[in-house]
Amino acid sequence: MLKPVLIVSSNARHREKLVRSVLDSGLEARLCASANEARRLLPTEDYTAVLCDDRLPDGDFTSVISQAQRLPGATPVIVVSRRDDWESYMIALAAGATDYLAFPPYKGEVDRSLARAAELSRSLATVV
Repeated sequence: MLKPVLIVSSNARHREKLVRSVLDSGLEARLCASANEARRLLPTEDYTAVLCDDRLPDGDFTSVISQAQRLPGATPVIVVSRRDDWESYMIALAAGATDYLAFPPYKGEVDRSLARAAELSRSLATVV
């Protein structure tokens, strides 16, 4: 059984586009609008991945990554950003993101990134 994807974005338009991409990938979506809410929701359910905006009203993606990495199975976090530059990509990966997508991501990018995250999630679950 496939686990849902947690979408963390304070922007309703972003959430809507990401939800469509997740549903098109055959996964369920759970939504929240802040880093605090994401950190509260992460331990309550087993997620395939987290799609997280790089900027949130109460911080940024780094606290979400930190929380996800502390959980059994280390839920993969994919950072979604309006910035499409090498430095932002490298900052996200250095913080522990499993992928980085420029917004709006192409459908194929989301599919590929979620497939990789699902595979990583399955692999981590067998290790724990």
